[in-house]
Amino acid sequence: MKKGSIPVYSGRGMVIGCAKAGKTTLVKKLKGEKNLNTEPTKGIEIHIHEFKLNAEENTIISCKGNEKNKGCLCITPSAGDHKTEVNIENNEQSEAENEETNPKTNHQNSEQTYEKTINTGENTSSASMEENVSSSVLDDTTFNADTLTNNTRNSFDLHNSHEINEFLQQWNFSNCVVSANEDNLKMLSLLDFAGQSAYYACHHIFLSPRAFYILVVDMSKNLKSKAGEACDKEGLIYSDWTYADYIKYWLGSIHTYSSESAPVILVASHSEDIDDDPDKKVLKKYLGEICRSLPKSLAKHLDETQIFAVEKNSAKNMKDLKKCIALTMTKQNHWGEHVPVAWTILESFLKKMRESIKICLFPCLLKIVKMSKDLQINTEEELKTALKFFHDTGVIFFRKDIENIIILDVQWFVDAFKCIITDKSHCQTIPVHHWAELDLLTSRGLLSRTLLDCLWGNNDYQQYKKYIVIHMEGLNMLANVSPHFWYVPCMNKQKYTHSVLENCTVSSTLCFMFEFLPFVIFHRLIVACINNMKMTLWQHGGNYCIYHTVVILKWENMNHQVLIGIRDKRVKESERYPYSIEIQVLVLQPRLIDNNSCLLLRKNISVILKNLTETSHSHGKPYLEGYRCVRKPYNDLPEGHILQKDSMSKEVDCTQCVPGHVVEVESILGFWENDRLTGNGDMQASTPFPKATDEDQHDSKTSIFSPCNRDILSENEGLPNDRLTGNDDVEASIPFSEAIDEDQHYSKTSISSSYNRDILSENEGSQVSKGMFVMAS
Repeated sequence: MKKGSIPVYSGRGMVIGCAKAGKTTLVKKLKGEKNLNTEPTKGIEIHIHEFKLNAEENTIISCKGNEKNKGCLCITPSAGDHKTEVNIENNEQSEAENEETNPKTNHQNSEQTYEKTINTGENTSSASMEENVSSSVLDDTTFNADTLTNNTRNSFDLHNSHEINEFLQQWNFSNCVVSANEDNLKMLSLLDFAGQSAYYACHHIFLSPRAFYILVVDMSKNLKSKAGEACDKEGLIYSDWTYADYIKYWLGSIHTYSSESAPVILVASHSEDIDDDPDKKVLKKYLGEICRSLPKSLAKHLDETQIFAVEKNSAKNMKDLKKCIALTMTKQNHWGEHVPVAWTILESFLKKMRESIKICLFPCLLKIVKMSKDLQINTEEELKTALKFFHDTGVIFFRKDIENIIILDVQWFVDAFKCIITDKSHCQTIPVHHWAELDLLTSRGLLSRTLLDCLWGNNDYQQYKKYIVIHMEGLNMLANVSPHFWYVPCMNKQKYTHSVLENCTVSSTLCFMFEFLPFVIFHRLIVACINNMKMTLWQHGGNYCIYHTVVILKWENMNHQVLIGIRDKRVKESERYPYSIEIQVLVLQPRLIDNNSCLLLRKNISVILKNLTETSHSHGKPYLEGYRCVRKPYNDLPEGHILQKDSMSKEVDCTQCVPGHVVEVESILGFWENDRLTGNGDMQASTPFPKATDEDQHDSKTSIFSPCNRDILSENEGLPNDRLTGNDDVEASIPFSEAIDEDQHYSKTSISSSYNRDILSENEGSQVSKGMFVMAS
């Protein structure tokens, strides 16, 4: 295959909104289905290439069965002749890399593409196009599409060259036929997101700057009324959310994980009570009510020309909505971008592998790619660029920070996590002897390995268990906290009580204030601290200190605990930064707090939060830093008020509290601010908490197993543990401390985390960080 590029005409729309808003019904109506009966969506339902543009390219229509199987990249008649040499400018690779490292460029620079435009040749038929492409790749090898054996799939080792070579013998590019698009089809895929709050933990990974969004809201509901359909349990952070709060949540998630300018189409469902509204006066008034409840940065995503009222049993406004979808999709800056024509072969190969296997390891694919002389991918970075493109377009699931694993079947991966996010329906299928473990998961978020085996059953999930878990850990969806348990924060429903802080000395409270805060950031921060820093779950009274809105972690080798909490209670409706993630460091009395530890913790929490909000700080940080005006143990109700760091001078009065008081600035800032420390890390004399002694730093290795779980743990003695040995077995005699050490070693060699690299770069040369962080591989 000669050098060249082809345009990409493949769009992705995300259908989002509160539970029972009518999202799945809307997708059915867009598809033209007559049966509009629906069941609540669980997780995400992915509809690949369900729609295409019509001949005039001014609306969307449903695809036929065979058209849905077309690839994201297709050889069109105008690009079918690859016998003509095409000259490509030298800067094409640097542009591809820039596209990879900055996902926002699609919204900022329409000139930028993966490749320069190809000079087109003569039209050819689909058959001849496929023949031209396939005949040029690896004529000296034979393609084998037979299903890999279960043993092979279950035993892949990232560091086992023999198994990689075995894989190479079964897979190659020979006779791999690309998609031909004789009719110049321009395709659209839709993702239907579940509206129940339990499933929000996996949604963020699919929010992309290449997508547009269809936000469905139930117009029959008062925006200020409680949205009980999305969360049926009291006492949770979602429990009292209004319909307006959920709208803010979804727009905040788009703003954080997609783009600050991502287009949003607003669909007002259940609009049967609206009379004829040709000028959209009623809709504009409704849009105004929504915008008044939003920060200006989020309201900018909405446009009065992109709002439509729909009814379940009527075609009202559906034609206009379809036209708007087509216009929105084709106006996106990445529409028609050019990528190397050789990538069509790579996409075809990925789809072919998907028929037999669910996961491919990056080292295996890299070796296969390098064997092809005509694929024009010669380096690891070039392959990552191509895979990043296929990730963004929904062909595969691939993250640079989990670069050794490629998920070939995206829906399958979503369903794997959906099995963990259990609901009442699971109780009917789970055996009675697992009910105690199920209660532990649904109440505290602790997932035992035996329960996971039960939830995943005897299917592909078991065969790929090790790599699915590694991927979920890399996405900060769950954390490995012992040889027997993972922690899944989104499942934790326990109410926090500050009695766990009795007999503790606490630092002042560091606050990160957000204008809007997707709750999943709090969950991911906790998991990142466990996975990427040497932190474990702390115990008090024999129980793990893990709660719905608070987690207390033990910082290994430091004898310091770290409390991480979240608040979303607004003191005033007009408060601009009503959400906060709050941090306290605590030690058991009579130990003293090491102020260098607080300083280091603040820096690393900032690095993690920067990564977790990576798309929302092009104009500065998406949060402000501040401190609670009083130094007290973290309570379920906030103590004092948050003062912005920049406003805290040597003397400051807090007039928000009643009665007002003078803030002890030295005592508050001294724990966290570098300019309050002397060269050796000691606090200034005015602060009553000196540096911890050497004895305080002594590492006490205590078991993190909770006595209340002994009955469950006794059932799990000797159960399979893929984190410890190559054959997934745990020796009964293995000491607990050795198990933990091997756990950490495994994560070091298997996950290349961007958090680790960023954290380590912040702490180079720091004596405190030595032995404190899991080193990046």
